Amino acid sequence: MPTPKVFLSSTYLDLEEIRHNVHRWIIDNIGYYSVAFEKGGVFFNPEKTIDNSCYDEVKNCHFLVSIIAGRYGSKATDEPEIKKNGILHYNSITKKEFLTARKENLYTYIFVKNEVL
Repeated sequence: MPTPKVFLSSTYLDLEEIRHNVHRWIIDNIGYYSVAFEKGGVFFNPEKTIDNSCYDEVKNCHFLVSIIAGRYGSKATDEPEIKKNGILHYNSITKKEFLTARKENLYTYIFVKNEVL
């Protein structure tokens, strides 16, 4: 049986250190393969946008670990923007990674930083 793959999903700049720690923990403590874009775990298809390459990679995984903090994240490619009452609404890349995982029936674990709860 192949080593299970865990896709690591979160915003990047505000969670870089946490992403690194979770990535190492997945590998060192449970022996699974951690898929993190910054570690070279995502194949970036030159014919697709970066985020669409990530959604494709989610489909190749067994689990998704989502880390939620204070940032919503960048707008996903090809997602509409809707303005209601002066507030811009859209689906972020991390939300679309989650939606892709749910559509693929992946086991999904969501961790939320205390200050966001």
